[in-house]
Amino acid sequence: MISVIMSTYREEEKFLRKAISSILDQTYADFEFLIAVDDPQNTALIAVLQEYAARDTRIRLHINEENMGLSASLNILLQEAQGNFVARMDADDISMPKRLEKQIAYMKEHQVDIISCDVDVIDENDATIQKMTNLPSSDVKIKKKLCINNCLPHPGWMVRREVYQVLGGYRNTPYCEDYEFLLRARNQGYRFGNINEELIRYRMTTISISRSNLYRQYLAMKYCQDKYVKGQAWEWNAYLEKHFDENEQMRYNKSAGLFTEGLAMAREQHYAKAIACLWRAFWGSSCYRDKMFKYLQQVL
Repeated sequence: MISVIMSTYREEEKFLRKAISSILDQTYADFEFLIAVDDPQNTALIAVLQEYAARDTRIRLHINEENMGLSASLNILLQEAQGNFVARMDADDISMPKRLEKQIAYMKEHQVDIISCDVDVIDENDATIQKMTNLPSSDVKIKKKLCINNCLPHPGWMVRREVYQVLGGYRNTPYCEDYEFLLRARNQGYRFGNINEELIRYRMTTISISRSNLYRQYLAMKYCQDKYVKGQAWEWNAYLEKHFDENEQMRYNKSAGLFTEGLAMAREQHYAKAIACLWRAFWGSSCYRDKMFKYLQQVL
């Protein structure tokens, strides 16, 4: 059996319904669907979830007494999970109908412990923003790429439950709890894989594109690399205090916006404008330039 775990907070109802329906409509039916509510005051969201739970006994709800954050909410669900495999799901994403069927078959055939898949990144209107495709699929290549960047998109994870149990679940590592978990798993010798097929549609809203923690996410990934790849004994708050730069944060966020705009221009075949945006993004922030280099290392 597969345990699908999903934490909710303040997602829009229309996105939440699409996310839930995409799991309930899976071709692989032997699963339990564990959902945490991380905003106990959100009665409208709770009502929607209770509606689905009343219709499908595979759904089990856990309402947190207070806001606990993603890592803590997922750990609660992991303690309740009964399946041998655990699939991650975000409350505004869409799983393709054969996602679970294909992922569990891949894990059994290739004898791997943690997998993800290619991702179609969509906006509020379900239109494609960009695609995360041709990710490394072999264990050797993934372990090499993990030293540079996260090449296993979190929304598409399927993990053997025993891996979560041995590693103690997620740690409270702000902005990159998934990457931190993968590096610990890598250091413990667990085997990785990727299915080079788009099995998840990952939603990135206007708010999430412009969110101000992009720079902190970058620093958090650098922190994880220094700690688990280079072996430096940093504590997160000390690391953030040493490396955080408000001016660089503004430059980084501006470059991130230009990069997104450049991709949009390229999709619309406005190639001159696309090149201009990407050029400005590249030179606008040294940290974002570093991220772009790592992205190229990942896809090449």
